[in-house]
Amino acid sequence: ARVRLEGAVGESPVGVEVKIEIQSGQTVQTILQVAQSQHSELIVVGSQNQTIFTEKLVGSTMAALSQQTSIPLLVLRPQLITAYTSEELDLRCQHLFRSLLLPYDDGEPAKYLVQQVKHMAEKQSGRFLERCELCWVVDDLIPQQAYETLSRLKTDLEEVNLQVEIAIRQGYRCAEVLQAAQMADVSAIAFSTGTIGKLQEWFVSSFASELLRHSWRPVLFFPPRR
Repeated sequence: ARVRLEGAVGESPVGVEVKIEIQSGQTVQTILQVAQSQHSELIVVGSQNQTIFTEKLVGSTMAALSQQTSIPLLVLRPQLITAYTSEELDLRCQHLFRSLLLPYDDGEPAKYLVQQVKHMAEKQSGRFLERCELCWVVDDLIPQQAYETLSRLKTDLEEVNLQVEIAIRQGYRCAEVLQAAQMADVSAIAFSTGTIGKLQEWFVSSFASELLRHSWRPVLFFPPRR
């Protein structure tokens, strides 16, 4: 296992230290222990998401992690990464969090998401996070009310030197969010939910499960406040 990992890692880029851990035991607990010992700020997981059956098998690790850690989780599609050339992958990694789409609905998880993104922008040492788009897919809410709420959030996020755009849409939430991400040309979609990991969230039709199943962009998940 170590030989395969060392071969996959190759030579580390300048300024990047790569540590390889080979451990046995329960997957989730081992990941959490290593993340804690290394003071990790992000856990990266892969997701095939080809079918609901596959999602049930591989999604359980992320679901369990999301229930037991406050560390953000970044979900990537391995199929997409393997299609990149080394040069393309290097550029993609440099701009991984440059622009984020934030789905918003004025619920507590959405408010928490905005707080976390603001905190991330405040503490960044460089300028890796530059802009974000607040996207609200309205249902029974008057668009003007949504616009006023998003405008207040826009002002708040601009205080930490972020460029912020607002998008108000109507329709099927997951489809509209994915289309908004495409039109805004964001590098990743960020979200939070208070029911992640539960049956109704992952194995029944839900925004979180559908977003992870259909998004070809990286998805940055912030576990709920604990």
